[in-house]
Amino acid sequence: MSLEIATHGEHTVCPFIGKYCFPENTISKSWYFNLPNEDFNMLNLGDEGCWNLWISHLTTQFKDECDMHLKDKAKARTKLCNESWRTYTTDKIRLLRLAYPKESNREICSRIRSGFNDAAADAFMVSCIKLSKMQSRAYDYDSHIAQYASFNRSFTSVPASTQQASNAQTGSSFQSGSSDNRNQQ
Repeated sequence: MSLEIATHGEHTVCPFIGKYCFPENTISKSWYFNLPNEDFNMLNLGDEGCWNLWISHLTTQFKDECDMHLKDKAKARTKLCNESWRTYTTDKIRLLRLAYPKESNREICSRIRSGFNDAAADAFMVSCIKLSKMQSRAYDYDSHIAQYASFNRSFTSVPASTQQASNAQTGSSFQSGSSDNRNQQ
């Protein structure tokens, strides 16, 4: 940009920065349109000193806006019901590292557990203070859940013929219950 400013002058280049340098539907584009009116007008009119204003806005306000957006995104990220614990943990670590680059592993592990919404998973991984340990525990927990789910299904699933025989012995079925309701009316 400095080369463009030196070649064409800030009064020519500055008005086009906001129009062409920020992609549509991005944080940068929304930040640009939410600038105070006086700053927005000064940047777009190409007045003297607009390049210094661009630099100050991009290095302070825009950076703060991006940091806040990343922190909000990391905080809002919770585990989806059809997502594995390992995928959630890996994605949450990535988001937290971007949002909080100076935090310790222990603090990041604590933030990850805050998005679990599952007491059993929290108890399974509560002792983790290293990110690598937490990722391996998340993988173990996925395996544990898969094993428990197949074990649980084998005891709770009843063959249809057994279910029908049981209904015949007790005299209960969905059809007889619904016909009784019609007779009572």
